[in-house]
Amino acid sequence: METKESGGIRDETKKTMIKSYYLESRRALMHAFLVAPLMFVLASTTGCAFLDQVLTASTMSVEEEIEFGGQVRTEIEKELVLVQDRDVLNYVQRIGAIVAGNSPYPSPVEARFHVVHSDEINAFAIPGGDIYIHTGLIDAADDEAELAGVMAHEFGHVVHRHGAQHASRATTAGILQGVLLGEEAGAVAKATTSILAQGVIQNYSREAEREADSIAVPTLSNAGYDPYAMKTFFDKLIARYGDQTGPVTLFASHPPTSERIANVEAMIQQLPPQAENYRPINDLRKIQARLTRIGLAPAE
Repeated sequence: METKESGGIRDETKKTMIKSYYLESRRALMHAFLVAPLMFVLASTTGCAFLDQVLTASTMSVEEEIEFGGQVRTEIEKELVLVQDRDVLNYVQRIGAIVAGNSPYPSPVEARFHVVHSDEINAFAIPGGDIYIHTGLIDAADDEAELAGVMAHEFGHVVHRHGAQHASRATTAGILQGVLLGEEAGAVAKATTSILAQGVIQNYSREAEREADSIAVPTLSNAGYDPYAMKTFFDKLIARYGDQTGPVTLFASHPPTSERIANVEAMIQQLPPQAENYRPINDLRKIQARLTRIGLAPAE
């Protein structure tokens, strides 16, 4: 059972909006860097309230992240097809609990795992701790350790608050750009927040990807999963698709570059020996078969 008809994003216009967000946010950030030296002048003409808004936007607290995340969740869940099947949800949430319980660092916010009906091989986290797993990813995994590796990586972004940092930077840039254009700062901040709610999949920096992987690798090991599952999953996707095109949105948002794969291997080498490296398949196969039976498996 699903919340609405299949299709994931409502229409092509919405997809274009989401993709274009990245270009717009980068352009806004460039403007922010160029006008930073003018902040004193701007403050003198717009008042201290302007500076207060900029500073607040650039230092999102955990409480503010939770509040903002709730707003983002409300917006994106209007556009996503959430899977409500209890067998599928229970399975993903069980792995999510294992991931959260075996992280080397606690999350500042509670992680909540959801399943999205989409053929894309992808997963993403939003500010506030909500993590969305695509049915295409579940279907593509060869074993539970591969699925857990991607989920642990997304949990790593939550632990490091990368989504909140991205939102804070983009909101600050939006305020600065708006003031230069003569717009009222509060309205600009509100509009920027609305745009951010559309920006589901973040293009993180190499450092952010490394930080998320540094959570994922020991998490898999602590849980008894084979940490090499992260490497084999990316190797498999690269071998299957060749480049960063096609249905693998995971390539775009979390690119498996040779540098990143080498970093993961180095992290694995530093782990203490473990007696078992599990790569269970039975429960995953049942869920993959379940997705097929209820019409949610990717089209061949």
